[in-house]
Amino acid sequence: MDSFSGLLRKDYHLSKSWMLTWFIFMLLILFLAFGVSEYTDQRLVVFAALMILGFTHLWFIPGIMMSYLRVEAKTQLWLHNPQSTKVLILSKVAIALMYQIISQLFLTVAGLLILNYYLTPDMINGISGMGHLAKPIFLLNIFLIAFSLYVTCWILFYWTVYHALGKYPRIKRMRWLVLLLFFIVWNSLESLFLRISLFKQWLYTWKIQALGGGSFHYENNQWTTEVSTTMIPIIPFILYTVLGICLFYLSSWLLDKKVEV
Repeated sequence: MDSFSGLLRKDYHLSKSWMLTWFIFMLLILFLAFGVSEYTDQRLVVFAALMILGFTHLWFIPGIMMSYLRVEAKTQLWLHNPQSTKVLILSKVAIALMYQIISQLFLTVAGLLILNYYLTPDMINGISGMGHLAKPIFLLNIFLIAFSLYVTCWILFYWTVYHALGKYPRIKRMRWLVLLLFFIVWNSLESLFLRISLFKQWLYTWKIQALGGGSFHYENNQWTTEVSTTMIPIIPFILYTVLGICLFYLSSWLLDKKVEV
């Protein structure tokens, strides 16, 4: 446990400057968007900024993980660290996840404050009060984190396979082509499965309600917004979670083979 805590501290100190830069960037964007909204009386500007910042979190953990991997590729510490690769990767993912949760919490609170400043419940069509946004917003945050983790598992897998193929001189120069072919084949198979009616019907057996989107309208010197919800299937979420875990363990196994990166 002490060794894992040490890894967490190392990865935290390695990336804290990135997180500080990101928070400063978010604050600047929000203040700038708020100022433009107030000056031009175009409230859509600040809401657009919130949406853009929110959806950048789809690639938040993958971005941090790629930065970690670049550092490891330069230092070659994977080859000499006594800890298992799963622990080494898990430490980096844990720190990146912590950063993303903090960032999303900050953005959620900022968004609710801005929403409360600009809009009253009677100006929002599609819900009976601000409190009804709690569940959709919570599920949206969960989706952003889950998608970010899933993409991270794929990036880790491709990165590991790319360096593993470097051990074979005959295909070393064609590693990108191998990964591209794998990507095409995998997505083609996934598309074929989704075309099977019984399989598609099974995927949509259980659903939960989540925030689907919204639109803004300006009429009679007053802003109103339409909030819509949508139904999200649960089974695909479970399947992608299992796939992500498998990719994580497969990547860890390949790195445990002392792949030189």
